[in-house]
Amino acid sequence: MGMKRLLALAVALCLCLSILPGAAWETTSGTIGESHVSWNFDETSGRLTISGSGGCEAFTSPEDQPWAALRGEIREVWFYDQADLAIENLAYWFTDCVNLTMAEVPYTTKIIGEGAFAGCSSIYGDCPFVPG
Repeated sequence: MGMKRLLALAVALCLCLSILPGAAWETTSGTIGESHVSWNFDETSGRLTISGSGGCEAFTSPEDQPWAALRGEIREVWFYDQADLAIENLAYWFTDCVNLTMAEVPYTTKIIGEGAFAGCSSIYGDCPFVPG
């Protein structure tokens, strides 16, 4: 009986801890809409990586960012498979990524777009954009 109670207590404690604020698991990867363009965030380096093929629908506001919950943690952005990507417009892609210090813009992107880097206070000044 003692072991069952201890196990029940451990399970209850785990359940309580999982509902504390900030304890929820954040999504750190996914696709952009219904496209074949994917994203992955590495928490250790603060790197947001975009990869895949084709294009995706243009963002119409910062809320369209699938990584919006991670904005404050993103420090750099890299695009892989650039020749396969056809992202026409980066409007609102990185709005309010306040700790972003470096962003690679793919050579296939024709338009940086409205608000692409708005609110990115860490990126202005040195302008460390890396051509694709």
